[in-house]
Amino acid sequence: MYILDLHLFLFVIILMFLFGMTVIICKKKKTKYRRLFYFLIEIYCLLMVKVVVMPIVLLNAVSRHDFIKHLGRKVIYGIQTIPFQTIKSNLTPITFAGIIQIFGNIILLMPVAIIIVWIIEEKNIIFVLSLGLFVSIIVEGMQYIINALTLYPSHEVDVDDLILNYLGYILMIGVIYIIKRKNINVYNKVRKMFVINE
Repeated sequence: MYILDLHLFLFVIILMFLFGMTVIICKKKKTKYRRLFYFLIEIYCLLMVKVVVMPIVLLNAVSRHDFIKHLGRKVIYGIQTIPFQTIKSNLTPITFAGIIQIFGNIILLMPVAIIIVWIIEEKNIIFVLSLGLFVSIIVEGMQYIINALTLYPSHEVDVDDLILNYLGYILMIGVIYIIKRKNINVYNKVRKMFVINE
């Protein structure tokens, strides 16, 4: 059995490389906040890979044979298609791990909403809502493909994850619109700091 993972050392090395490239590309002083914006996106993307894609379990022929024999089926995809089943199991009984699982899924796509609605300021609400759903489906789809290719359920493809990811995305859009409505000065100030379409 082999486990591919983005360990801390490799994570830091990749991040330092990306930061270095960003500093080289964004040399001008007027781009200091834009540089920070890129840094945050790079950190977020690496964390997404760490959380969504890794670890990937690769079985050798003997281990795969034993694994399939043990479970009594040839292909293992690790799919949970019953809405709210995982949410209920994480809350019954309430545990720290269950709360973290739910909270983690809710915040997963919040940065995407911030980038699209606050920084880029996309006006087409249908596009904004569709994008969040699309990204959530892509996340679960990647996990499904990894499971199918490795014949091992490295990640559970869960409809509840999709629901919670999208819920967090929608909640963040709501928070952004509240900030814009209640304090337009703060909204504009933050946006101007990180705006990427100058």
